[in-house]
Amino acid sequence: MKNKASVRNVIILILTSLLVISAGILAPFGLLKLKTRPANLPHGKVDSENIQPYGADTIQTEKSIIAALKTYGSNRKIIDRPESTWIATKENHFEEIGIQQVLYDRGNPREAEFVDLLDDAIFDSIGESGFGNAVIVSSTKSSLPDDHLIYRISANDNNTIVIVDGETDIPVYAKITVVSPNLANRGYLRSQIVQLYQEYTGMSFINVTNDPGTIDDKDSTYFYEIENTDHSIKLTIEITSGWYWESPNSNSTDWQPTDNYIWYVKVYVNDYDAEYF
Repeated sequence: MKNKASVRNVIILILTSLLVISAGILAPFGLLKLKTRPANLPHGKVDSENIQPYGADTIQTEKSIIAALKTYGSNRKIIDRPESTWIATKENHFEEIGIQQVLYDRGNPREAEFVDLLDDAIFDSIGESGFGNAVIVSSTKSSLPDDHLIYRISANDNNTIVIVDGETDIPVYAKITVVSPNLANRGYLRSQIVQLYQEYTGMSFINVTNDPGTIDDKDSTYFYEIENTDHSIKLTIEITSGWYWESPNSNSTDWQPTDNYIWYVKVYVNDYDAEYF
């Protein structure tokens, strides 16, 4: 009888333990289910404008680009007539511009100057450089101490002009002139420019307008627009060409035709085409 009682006690102990364990497991799930019923969840909505698609660094880059564009628009005459300049050479990959060195000193990864990679993309597409062996550089550091830092880069007797945000190394306006006997791979050049802006801004872009334009002998047009995903930055790329004529000289008072094309590669932000402002 004593053994039967012992077995019964063991069985009761096991059943009791199982009930306790089951309660410990099921009770939290029951409470969780109760709390997550639709009627018990908090209600409300989030304004889509408050949802940021980018991290803090990219948002700062976005703001910097907009500030640089505003500064250039307000002070263009001063920026386009700098008091002091210096030279940057292709041999040194235009490192003398100095923007990337400043960014590196601040703890950023070492990158190439944006203009150097832009020149590489143009050369790969057209077979000629839009910058040549050297460019003239100036900045607003002394002339506009209270405004956003802007770098102005020019080449080929001012037929190539690039306005660069000094805080990010990203161009906000560029008009690059190339004289070449070669046709341009316009789609490839456009994709290379977009890739550069994506890499240097950290932003994603969506297509707005893609107009392949026309090609008529040596005259051609190409137009392309993209926006970043929060619609704060719009990038426009225009690639056009025409027949290149040499200006009158001591041998002739007439313009002389050549076998070359003259290519214009224009890139600008937020509809700021400097030629029309």
